Amino acid sequence: MILDDRRNPEYSLYYQGFIFLSLIKKYKLMKNDLLGFFDFYKAKHKGKKITFPQFILLMDYLFLNNKVQLSKNGEIEICI
Repeated sequence: MILDDRRNPEYSLYYQGFIFLSLIKKYKLMKNDLLGFFDFYKAKHKGKKITFPQFILLMDYLFLNNKVQLSKNGEIEICI
């Protein structure tokens, strides 16, 4: 769910995207593969757990909002 203010807003894509981009900016990690970003996110975000399908949905959300892109090498690049 993009915004979920009634049940658990910490599960919304909007919130998860904010957390992900904040961690990326804090640790200055600008390129990685999908599993590398997933492992990084799980290790650094001590809040709610995220599953891999939720993480894929998060990457889709960030891609559609032009916050991440794929490089020619197949890596994910952060566009912030």
